[in-house]
Amino acid sequence: MEMRQATSQNRGALLLVALFMTSLLSLYVVTGTIRTFTDLRAANLYVEKQQMFQLAEGGLNDAMVQVKQRLDAATGQFPKEQDLQVGTSPQLQQFTKAKTYKITVAYQRDAGGNIRQEPVEANSGSFKGLTVQRRVAVVTVETAGAQATTKLRSYIQVDMVQIFQFAIFDYDDLAFWSGAAITIDGPMYAGGTISLHPNRTLTISGTVSAGKDVIHGQEGPGTDRTGDVLVWNEEKRQFGNMKNPADLQAQHGNWLTSTDPQWDTLSADRWGGAVQAHVDPILLPTGSELPATELIEPCKSTDTSAQIDVKICYEADLRILDGKVERRFVSNGTTTWQPITIGNGPNQMPPEVITDVQFYDERETEAGVKRSGQVAATQIDIEKLRQTPFFPKNGILYVGSTQPRISPRAPLEAVRLINGVTLPSQGLTVATHHPLYVKGDYNVPGQLLAPKPPAAFISDAFTVLSDNWDDSVKANKRDNGNRPKAGRNNPKVKTMTLNAAILSGRAQEPDSEHMVRFLEDWRGMTFNFTGSEVSLWQSREATTDLAARSVGDGGAGAVYFPPGRNWKFEKSFLKNVIPPGAPRVYITTKKLWVDCPPDANTTGAPLDPCR
Repeated sequence: MEMRQATSQNRGALLLVALFMTSLLSLYVVTGTIRTFTDLRAANLYVEKQQMFQLAEGGLNDAMVQVKQRLDAATGQFPKEQDLQVGTSPQLQQFTKAKTYKITVAYQRDAGGNIRQEPVEANSGSFKGLTVQRRVAVVTVETAGAQATTKLRSYIQVDMVQIFQFAIFDYDDLAFWSGAAITIDGPMYAGGTISLHPNRTLTISGTVSAGKDVIHGQEGPGTDRTGDVLVWNEEKRQFGNMKNPADLQAQHGNWLTSTDPQWDTLSADRWGGAVQAHVDPILLPTGSELPATELIEPCKSTDTSAQIDVKICYEADLRILDGKVERRFVSNGTTTWQPITIGNGPNQMPPEVITDVQFYDERETEAGVKRSGQVAATQIDIEKLRQTPFFPKNGILYVGSTQPRISPRAPLEAVRLINGVTLPSQGLTVATHHPLYVKGDYNVPGQLLAPKPPAAFISDAFTVLSDNWDDSVKANKRDNGNRPKAGRNNPKVKTMTLNAAILSGRAQEPDSEHMVRFLEDWRGMTFNFTGSEVSLWQSREATTDLAARSVGDGGAGAVYFPPGRNWKFEKSFLKNVIPPGAPRVYITTKKLWVDCPPDANTTGAPLDPCR
C-alpha cells in the first residue's frame, strides 16, 4: 500500500518536472521567436533606412545639378522660386516603396518670412572686397518609408554685383602691354589669362582675379618688357612687386606667375590674396545660355522671353529703332511704345536733336572691297535732348536697326553723341549694337568737386573724337602721313575729359589700352577718363584688327598718335551710384549637404541649413 503511494507521488513529481520543462522550452521558443522577429524588424528597418537615405541622397545630388543649371542660366536677376523647382522620379519611388519622396527649393527667409537678400562684402574669390547682393537657394529632399524617414538639405549661394564695380572686366584674356606708366585703382577680372607685361611701372591698388593664369609676358614673339608690376597688399599695407627678389630668381625665375608650383604660398605672402588665378567663373548678364551680345541687340518680334529679359532695347525709356523715335509706356504691367514725331510743334522732338551725319573712319578701311571707311551716324545732341520733355525718364537711351548692312562697302552705321558735358542727376546710359562715337567732353560737372551723375556707354565699339574733328574734310583720311590734329575749341585747353563707364567690344588684341579708340593726332593732349572698362564681346561691326594696322605707334601705317592717358576708376560705382540699367554679373557656389533631423524646418541659414 505504501509502495503504491510512493510510486504515485513520484509520478506526480515527474509530471510537474515535465510540465516545468515544457513551459521552459516553450518560453525559450517564444523568446527566440520574439528575438528573431525583433531582429528581422531591425534588419528591415535598417534596410529601409538605407534605401530612404540613398533615395534622398541621389535626389539631392540630381536636384542640385538642375537648380545650379537654372541659376547659371539666369539673366542678371534672381529667378523666381517656382522656376527653380525640380521633379522626382516615380520609378525610384516605386522601386524603393517610399511613401513620401519630395524635393523642394526655396530661398532662405528671415524671421518675418521674407526672402533674405542682403548686401554682403565678399571676402574671397573674384568678388573679394565688393558689395554683393546675396541669396541662398535651399534644396530639401524628404523621403519616408513604412518606418524610416530621411531629410537631406543643401544650398547654393548666389552672389550678384553690378558689373561696373570692376575697374576692368574682360570676358576672355586681358593684357597690359603699355609703354606708359599706368595706375589701376580698382578691382580687375578676366575670364581667361591676365598678362601683366608693361614697359613701365604698372601699379594696381585693387584685386586681380583670372579664370586661368596670371602671367608676365605675352604669347608669340614680342619684345620683353621689364616694367615693375606693383600690387597692393592690404594686410601688410605695402605694394608687392611681381618681379621676384634676387634670392628667389634662381628657383622661381624673374617673375612670380601662377604657373609656379608654389604660387599659392608665394602669392599669398606677397599680395595677401589680392592676386588670384583659376577662380570660379563669373557668369555674364545674359546667363549661360545666351551670348553676351544679346544685351545690345535690337528688339525683334521673334524674341523669346529670355531675350526680352536681357535686351536693353526693351528697358530703354527712349529708343530710336529703324529711324523711328519711340517712347516707352508701362500700364498695368503692359509695355507699349508711343511714336514721337519730329518737328517744331507741341509734343514734337525738335529736328536738331537727332540728325544724320557722315564722316570717314580710316580705322575701318581695308584693301579691295571689304570696308570703305565711310560712316553714316545717327547723331544725338545730348544738351538739346535734355531740354525737351523726351529725355529718358529712367536714364536709358537705345539706338539700333533691325536691317542688316547691305554690303561691306556700304557706310558703317553708327551712333555719335555731341554736347554731352552736362547730364541730369539720374545719369544716362546710351546703348547700341552699332559703333559709338563721342565728340568732346562728356559728363563734366561745372564745379570741380561736384558729384558726377552715373553714366555709361554700351556698344559694339567705342571711339573718342576731339572738338577739332571736322566731318566735311575727307582728309580725316591721312594725306601723305599727316593726320587731323586733335584739339579743343579753346586752343589753350590741352585736355579732354570723359566720365562714364564703357561696356564695349574690342578688336583682336586683348590689350586694355585699345578699349577706347582714337583717330587723330593727339600729341600734346591729355585724355582724362574716370569710369570703368568692360569688354564682353569682340566687335562685330567695327572689326579692324588693331595690331595688323599698327595703330598708335606713329609709323607709316598708324591711324592716330595717342594722347597722354590719365585713367581712373570711378569709386562711386562701389557705393551704389550706378549708371541706369547697369548689367549685373554673378557667381553660384554649391555648399555642403547635411542630414537634418525630421523636425527641421524648410529653410535654413547658410551656416546651419537645418535651422
